[in-house]
Amino acid sequence: MGTIDCIYVGIVGVFSLGCIVYGIRLIIKTRKENIKQYNDRKEKRKIEFGNYGTKH
Repeated sequence: MGTIDCIYVGIVGVFSLGCIVYGIRLIIKTRKENIKQYNDRKEKRKIEFGNYGTKH
């Protein structure tokens, strides 16, 4: 039973570690996309504000 337990714990450990790494990578990717979207919208708002400024 000792070797089977070690194999089981190893498999579960590797799976858990893989899930954690995947989660961290997903968070980083999502954060980068959100920052890019925020910057794009900020630039768009600046352009719109500039256009409104010329109308008045």
